[in-house]
Amino acid sequence: MGEQILAAYTNANYRKYFGYKVPNLKIKAAALNCGAYFVLDTGVIVGGVQAYFPPQIVIDKYDQLNVEKYITQDFPPVFLMTATNDFLRNNAYLLSGYLRANNIIHEIHMYGDESNPRGHDFHINQKDSLAEKCNLDELEFFRRYID
Repeated sequence: MGEQILAAYTNANYRKYFGYKVPNLKIKAAALNCGAYFVLDTGVIVGGVQAYFPPQIVIDKYDQLNVEKYITQDFPPVFLMTATNDFLRNNAYLLSGYLRANNIIHEIHMYGDESNPRGHDFHINQKDSLAEKCNLDELEFFRRYID
């Protein structure tokens, strides 16, 4: 959803699907954590994800779900984060490649390793030192965009 909000904020052609108005707010940077991107690709809407995207919704909202088509140069700099055992890990790397090919400023970070794996949304566990590192890395990223 974060990617959709940023695309709607920066692209009037995408925003029209939602009826949003651009708020009096300047988004200078964003973080996308363990997100689902390229949801229309084969094999993405499987298992539990199908509960969010039943077949009729995919048909009816196809263009709205094709978010990447609406990412423009106005998309803000992004901190992309995933983890070794995040079931959406590969999506983050797909988005990173897409952003790179379109010259959109971003960083990609993967947390955990074979000995210390982390899963989807691990960063919300504030008792986890790697979650703390992730959040501090994001904070440092945002600091670079504060005037």
